[in-house]
Amino acid sequence: MSSNHIKNVAIVGAGGRQGKWIAEELVKGGKHDVTAITRADSTSTIPMGLKRANVNYDEESTLVDALKGQDALVITMSVTAPGDSQAKLIQAAAKAGVPWILPNEWGSVYDDPQVTHDTFIGLGNLAARKLISDLGLNWVGVACGFWYDYSLGVSKFAFGFDHHQKEVTFYDDGNTKITTSTWSLVGKAVATLLSLPIETSSGPSLSDWKDKMVRVSSFIVSQKDMFESVKRVTTTTDKDWTIKYEPTKQRYEEGVKIFDGGKGSRFGFVQLLYSRYFYADGSGNISSHGLDNEKLGLPKEDFDAVTKIGIETGLTTKYLVGKPESILEESTETGYSDPVSDGREHRDSNRLSTFNAVDENQVPFKVSPAVQTETESPSKAPRSRIQEDPGERLKWTAEEQGSWPRGGGGKQVSSGSFPTLVLSSSRSDSSGTLVWEERPKFEKALARVIDMLPGEMHMRDLLRQVEGTGKEKLREMGLRVRAYKSYFEAWEDLHLGFDAEGGTYVRDDVVQYLRSHQHSDVSDGVPIMSDLGLAQQIHAYESYRFFLAKFGQLLFPWTAPYFSDHMTLHAHFKRGGRGIVLTAGDDQAAYLLTSIPIMRQLGCTLPIEVMYLGDTDLSEDFRADLEALEGVITRDIAQMVNDEGWKLAGWAAKPFAILFSSFREAIFIDADSLFFRNPEVLFDDPAYQATGALFFRDRIIMPENKKRWLQQILPKPISKQAKQSRFWTGDSGHMQESGVVVVDKWRHFMALLLITRMNGPDRDGNKAEGRVGVYDMVYGDKETFWIGWELVGDLDYAFHQGDAGIMGQLLHLDTDGKPLWFNGWLLDNKFAEKKQKKFGLFVHYLIEPREVRDPVAWQLEESNMCCLTTDPDKKFDFSDAEKKLLQDMMTKAREVGAPGSG
Repeated sequence: MSSNHIKNVAIVGAGGRQGKWIAEELVKGGKHDVTAITRADSTSTIPMGLKRANVNYDEESTLVDALKGQDALVITMSVTAPGDSQAKLIQAAAKAGVPWILPNEWGSVYDDPQVTHDTFIGLGNLAARKLISDLGLNWVGVACGFWYDYSLGVSKFAFGFDHHQKEVTFYDDGNTKITTSTWSLVGKAVATLLSLPIETSSGPSLSDWKDKMVRVSSFIVSQKDMFESVKRVTTTTDKDWTIKYEPTKQRYEEGVKIFDGGKGSRFGFVQLLYSRYFYADGSGNISSHGLDNEKLGLPKEDFDAVTKIGIETGLTTKYLVGKPESILEESTETGYSDPVSDGREHRDSNRLSTFNAVDENQVPFKVSPAVQTETESPSKAPRSRIQEDPGERLKWTAEEQGSWPRGGGGKQVSSGSFPTLVLSSSRSDSSGTLVWEERPKFEKALARVIDMLPGEMHMRDLLRQVEGTGKEKLREMGLRVRAYKSYFEAWEDLHLGFDAEGGTYVRDDVVQYLRSHQHSDVSDGVPIMSDLGLAQQIHAYESYRFFLAKFGQLLFPWTAPYFSDHMTLHAHFKRGGRGIVLTAGDDQAAYLLTSIPIMRQLGCTLPIEVMYLGDTDLSEDFRADLEALEGVITRDIAQMVNDEGWKLAGWAAKPFAILFSSFREAIFIDADSLFFRNPEVLFDDPAYQATGALFFRDRIIMPENKKRWLQQILPKPISKQAKQSRFWTGDSGHMQESGVVVVDKWRHFMALLLITRMNGPDRDGNKAEGRVGVYDMVYGDKETFWIGWELVGDLDYAFHQGDAGIMGQLLHLDTDGKPLWFNGWLLDNKFAEKKQKKFGLFVHYLIEPREVRDPVAWQLEESNMCCLTTDPDKKFDFSDAEKKLLQDMMTKAREVGAPGSG
């Protein structure tokens, strides 16, 4: 903690419905390092930008270790969590020295003893406050009322609305006003609160709310107010609705009876809680105590817009709608608490924790099938065209690219596009009836997709144009792509299939499959959402599809139309194997006509793809010369990349060449780079095998501290790798040499997409327009690789552990200290005029000292020449084999007329 500000924040329940809003707002503000406290066996998904600390609530030491160094602890747990969970957290926080705690209070102020007694939850909150104070810590509670958008739609037992049946039940006369809030507003409130100075002589400070409640609200409304908004949003009138009235006290007493002190149905708890806060005594309206919205600068929200979200919630999810007995195995999300993100199941008949806490990744509801036109049965196709797979049932296989049986479940694939199939998994029985096989784990994947569908306001934020320029835009892109990655992975889990041989195919029959299982209750141990109508399921599924398509188009539009969507592109190289990717135009073709035969001489048998940018870049004659070499294919990426509004050229083509190559695992090599060893050895590097991404360091040249810049562009928390980089330490403004890049594209797909953007439309600035491009902030493409990995939150990358050196050109050594490859071709000065270019005399090489020296070891001289000063014992002679290989390179270069050959 800095002297007067909260810096490090730990949050319990960061994957839950309320916790994730708080976590995202804290990360978005860029002022906090946020850690999610989760159980060691949790599989919950936490928001991007958070660290994860795994704990065991039965081992206090794990809690203490996780909380050490934290300035504040935010607890968002369900009322269904074990009664001692919060106490354990508080006691551990005290031992860890955490000074501020926001306990699990997300509802009322609990200052009325009668209401506290009646609702069964206030006594625990008061006990938590006392424990915090007794331990010498500070607490801040959050009074926000019920979650408006959630409660309006989730159950007729909450605000009285059944949007499916168009029924509303008013409690008493329906005019009692209560406090309501949105998850978004409360997330902003907590983030703002924890961003305030702890003490200040002017303006609000965190200490203003020390041991007090912060009171916020989105809307102070009655059921009648809600009803008027619902009618405006749905363009209905009273005549379209069934309107009922019930005594509030009677509803409360019925709820108490059903709840039976925690031994009965959770439905009773929901009914008694909502009913009690609609009493006419004003207990549900905390605004009488005054609100803190203005002090915290919270935005005003659109009542009807949030109502619309609530209605959509009611029509697309079904947590608590139905008969009491159907709710016994569902979640208790009342709006006064948040589900436990760790998804623990708690059984204790003596207290409220008899209920099941709900994991964001688990399925507490049933999935209804949806309706869509049936496809013709694949069984009508020739038998040789169908492959049986016990795991995934029937699927189409193509004997050759673009060849498909007519009338089958597969979609036509354009020639030369991709080997992955879009298919149906149905078949006909002997009577011709369409039969759909059960698909393992399908319901979990579908439930995840539907549960992740963002609300209208969140969706609008994600789909707005990325504004700003320079570092601000770069940071925003990192945050957006992290979000897109989560949505994309959920979509792939639902649609991608894998055969027994590791092949990949795309399922496009989700709606048909749902329809065929509309009467099922359970599949693979997971409930199906059969309570929902078919149309509602279609709407939710297709809304997600629409959203993901728009999101992908906003971020990375240049992959279409060559690839129909990003999932198709990703699946395209799942079984692509390994290969070498090169780029060249006419000026570099002779380099490749030299280097490729040398690689073959070294024993490299990998297929090679030479990527170029249209006929004006690499002529037809040179393409023919290159393809005459063994295992070489030339490919025009200008046909694959839609660069409307910007121009793909030069260095920037590297990441596009890697992404659009057909290989899954690719070694990219600059045209002027040459190897002393078979480049295939890079795939065996332990760092590559561990991470799937291997980069090479540049020379330690030109000291420059870019720590502040990294802090401004990288979402929190900033990784250990970034903090160890030369940018952070100030050793150099050059971290990576991109002459060779090794990457598993399947593992690092999203990072590659972001890097193509950094080298594409975001590449160039414009001083006249005040626009700062990526290349205005870093030198060319080379730093965009590791920085792109960091921006997207993909920390699986490594730098090769071999040293750098000089041989007249930049030399990279293997981990055994022997020459591996060099960049800059065979010339003594590749920047010399054409007539003055000549081959170098390569006899010795020097190894760069690993420590930073003053003056620096490297000096930039005239004509862009770099000179290295090092210790005498760092000078080595090339071996006879290495000298012969260098001579072979020059001989081949002379044969093809490469630069320097005379």
